[in-house]
Amino acid sequence: MVFTLSYKGHMLKRNWLRVLLIITIIVAVAFVLNANTLFPWQWNAKRNKRAVLEYITQHFPTAEIVDVDYKSTALSWMSVPMDTFYLKFDGIEFALITQKGKVLRDTYYEAKAEKYIRENFIDSFMNERGFSPKVKISFIYNSDDYGKIRVDSLDDIYGFGGSINVKITQDNIDGIYLPKNVGWFFDFYQYWTENSDLTNCSVYMYYHCNNCENNKSVYRICFESGEISFSDEKDFYNHFDAVL
Repeated sequence: MVFTLSYKGHMLKRNWLRVLLIITIIVAVAFVLNANTLFPWQWNAKRNKRAVLEYITQHFPTAEIVDVDYKSTALSWMSVPMDTFYLKFDGIEFALITQKGKVLRDTYYEAKAEKYIRENFIDSFMNERGFSPKVKISFIYNSDDYGKIRVDSLDDIYGFGGSINVKITQDNIDGIYLPKNVGWFFDFYQYWTENSDLTNCSVYMYYHCNNCENNKSVYRICFESGEISFSDEKDFYNHFDAVL
């Protein structure tokens, strides 16, 4: 009787070990298949990855893929979602946007130009004063470049035929209801005017205010690079418009 119970216990243990082994193998195989985008629903992701690797070999041979946002693996009845591959090359972080096995957009030159603008005309001012507003830089291409995957004209920002918009947004500061009380908008305007030599760039400065006077919540001012747009500090703040 003792032998029978011992034998049954031994067999039960062996069966559990077999089940555990099978589960481990299934998990390992699934991990490998997923990592290599080999599942049927990952077909578009696999095509996009192959296109990116070929694109990198041709244009950025030493680039490193630092992250991937796979959207194409999700079920969508309306369209095939795009996958975004984030890369780092020569100290510049940028993205390749893909769909159906093709690279649709390459943001390298935009990222390179943005890095130049930030490092030369924005970061020093903000870092020295401990400010951290939101900064967004966008590029508007001329008709000859619009729609191109790689817009090489941005390789030389001073020869760029389009225009550049720099949007700087200061979020709400408790107790501050007007842009002039933020304290640094005019100083930055002077800094930009003295340091920036871009001639095709517009700078927009925003202040998002909660519970502002007169129920106005967003104030905005715009000035052009290379131009003295305001006579003094008072004139500068008088040109802030309440846009919301």
